[in-house]
Amino acid sequence: GNRKVRVALLQTMAAKDMRYLRNDLAKFAMDAPDAESAVEAAVTVMLLTDDQMEALKFVGRLLLQGKYPAQRARAARLIANAFPEYAERLFIKALDEETSASAATLMCEFLAQKGTVKSLPVLDGIANNVTRIYQTDNYLEVKTTSESVRAAAVRGAERLRELQ
Repeated sequence: GNRKVRVALLQTMAAKDMRYLRNDLAKFAMDAPDAESAVEAAVTVMLLTDDQMEALKFVGRLLLQGKYPAQRARAARLIANAFPEYAERLFIKALDEETSASAATLMCEFLAQKGTVKSLPVLDGIANNVTRIYQTDNYLEVKTTSESVRAAAVRGAERLRELQ
């Protein structure tokens, strides 16, 4: 029942390479009772996953369905770094529902730099919707706000218009 105990257990499972627990931990990561446990469970699952496609499926599910903003922000960063060839499609889909400024800013920045014209509608929508509020946070070690999200979307939309 204690968050610190759960995190310590998850770290031990990763350190002991308990791969047989991977599927149970993947389910737990989606339903963890707190954000810290959810993030640590996701990290543990990724450490215990050898198959790259299984890792991509898991982290994509976290991005699209994770219940904690910290979890989604970390998933977005992992996708951008480890699976950039799949990032645009996943980010376009995820940005419709995202509420975390950290996750949304990271996704918009990725699309601003590496997106194709497929990203233009979502970036335009975010850039022009001044009433949409994102939760101010710093899950990726930088404080982000709704303005950060919109600024990244504006940069991306401008770059993509130049490419057309």
